[in-house]
Amino acid sequence: MVPGIGPRATLDRFSIPVLPDLADVGQNLWDQLLFSVSHAVDLPTQAQFLTEPHSAAKATSEFLMDASGPLSSFNGMSAFEKIPLPLRTNFTKAALLAPSGAGLALIEAALSAPVSRGNVTIGSADIATPPVINMAWLTDAADADAQVAVAAIKRMREAFSAIANITTSQELAPGPDVKSDADILTYIRNASVPLWHAGAICAIGRKGDPNAVVNSQGKVFGVEGLRVVDLSAVPLVPPGYPQATVYMLAEKIADDIKRNDGRPVATA
Repeated sequence: MVPGIGPRATLDRFSIPVLPDLADVGQNLWDQLLFSVSHAVDLPTQAQFLTEPHSAAKATSEFLMDASGPLSSFNGMSAFEKIPLPLRTNFTKAALLAPSGAGLALIEAALSAPVSRGNVTIGSADIATPPVINMAWLTDAADADAQVAVAAIKRMREAFSAIANITTSQELAPGPDVKSDADILTYIRNASVPLWHAGAICAIGRKGDPNAVVNSQGKVFGVEGLRVVDLSAVPLVPPGYPQATVYMLAEKIADDIKRNDGRPVATA
């Protein structure tokens, strides 16, 4: 926006000459929100290998000797699960349709398809001034994200109850006193962290679409020689990890550039 590309109202406020008036620059921001339930356990955890020299040395030796031990596999496990029906019985229609230390175990959940939307804007005409970022997590009007997040905490508690034989204390977080949906949601608001998958603030679309900033070749409308080729150009952030999506987009735009320059494009 500082060079003059963005919503006219914002640029006029800071006396920045408008190049193209693109109202959706910086809008539609969304990211996946991460939160967890934690217990003390009597099993080795990642922190043990990071904080206890003898444990780190043993793990390193096992890996170097025969590629075994805790360093031989991905730390932790990732899985995708739809919240089970018993935890969805009180969901509104919007929610139903909406896309540490040693001995500490976490089960984490993420809102992989949130419906809340934030924005990024500028605070002055000075490029050195940090941008103003509003992630707007858990703010959708129908409270769909909040309902899914609360149900996810309940689901993680169910998972811990299934492995109660390895836990060594009461729940550490949110804690046994956090029981009502309102208290659970307060915990989520206070304890969640971003997954750093933010995007969609310069979305691809057709010329004339008020929500579009770039065309299918990543070219910014109304500007010569400028493209956006990262997750901000994706109109819908995909559930899960977006790395492959960004690679795919970048290769597609690279081929567009080569075609425009008359260079050969790989077909296999």
